[in-house]
Amino acid sequence: MPASQNASQVLYDTFAPYYQEYAQSRTAYLEGINHVILNTIAQFQRPPLHVLDIGSGDGARIQKLKERGRFGALTVIENSKNMADLCRSYTNMKTLEGDITNIELPPHSFDYITCLWNVLGHIDSKRSRHIALNKMALWLKPNGLVFVDVNNRYNYAQYGKNAFLNMIKDIVHLDDSSGDISFQMHMKSGVDIDARVHLFSPLEMDQSIRLSGLRVIHKYYVSYSSGKCVPSFLQGQLMYILDNHD
Repeated sequence: MPASQNASQVLYDTFAPYYQEYAQSRTAYLEGINHVILNTIAQFQRPPLHVLDIGSGDGARIQKLKERGRFGALTVIENSKNMADLCRSYTNMKTLEGDITNIELPPHSFDYITCLWNVLGHIDSKRSRHIALNKMALWLKPNGLVFVDVNNRYNYAQYGKNAFLNMIKDIVHLDDSSGDISFQMHMKSGVDIDARVHLFSPLEMDQSIRLSGLRVIHKYYVSYSSGKCVPSFLQGQLMYILDNHD
């Protein structure tokens, strides 16, 4: 790995040509999350004059959200050069290339901030994830909203018995690396991509959000297979709608 690149940058530089293929395999889930975001914006009293998307991948999803949600200005942050280059093909969004922990933006700049599809789980340490959430709190306008969804390591419907093993491991020994996993992404073209990611627990996310100065307005459990909201954290991934009220 080049000294100037972290694991997430290396992964997504490699993953960029296959990103759309992989996203299509999760269309139901991604659309389920999109539906919650768009419904919330439609009901909220703040128009989407300026939106920030953190970890945009190839930019296609946030571009569709921009059109459907009638966003005014859109800024995206992407730490992978190859992904950022794909984002730049959309001329109606401003692309910032870099790691969120190193990017500086004016306080209170955005009506809405999105950080979707376990982007937080690709930030390489607990400390850096805290910095990311703190920056979202800083960059959000008063009375604005943050939308975050992450993979839930207690999601039995998705991970089967491993979810219960994760619970037991957390009870026996919980530390900053709990939830870190390595796996392979298998592309239809036959390419296998090595990946490392963090899976969250509900308590971990609740604590991190509280320490950031953000506040949970709504929490949803969303099925990774159907995209529908489900009643239990054992059945879905974790989605949060946050604000910056004290």
